[in-house]
Amino acid sequence: PILGGETAEMSKVYNSECVDLIGCIIGIKNTKFFTNNITSGDLIINLPSNGPHTNGFTLLNNIINENTPRDIVDTLLTPHKCYINEIKEFINLFGYEVLHGMCHITGGGLHENLERVVKSNSFYINIDYNRFPEWCKYVSKVGYVSNEEMLKVFNCGYGFILIISKEIESKLSDFNYDYEIIGNIV
Repeated sequence: PILGGETAEMSKVYNSECVDLIGCIIGIKNTKFFTNNITSGDLIINLPSNGPHTNGFTLLNNIINENTPRDIVDTLLTPHKCYINEIKEFINLFGYEVLHGMCHITGGGLHENLERVVKSNSFYINIDYNRFPEWCKYVSKVGYVSNEEMLKVFNCGYGFILIISKEIESKLSDFNYDYEIIGNIV
């Protein structure tokens, strides 16, 4: 099936004489893996992205030029990060029962992806949205892109979100990967 992003048109990326091969994984949620038992007080943990991953390249191609600092270009060209090792370690350390929800921040940005996991009519998502990495600050400034639009188009440094029970907050220092508590569920 063609589900969405697989039909993306990026004329500045794809050459007219070439074919782009796309692979994706489609599955169903295993309710034994996590219960999506999100409750008020749960913490929102960010496993940071290492760049824009797979989103916003049409906009980036209109902003980036020969004057763009090399470190920004390198970040923008960094391949998409895989979060499987972080998830496995989290589950090994703390178990399945404290992991109430999770989402990968892809097309649609932070808001749209979190709303798929958190029932917006039942809870308020309290997040600090002022933690943009340098590449986002650059793109926003040079491209005259508002913070609201940045959060819709890009992951803005939010790579993979875990929604976890507050009860393990004091144990999070045992987690050996880069993470940050960015908010909570109210």
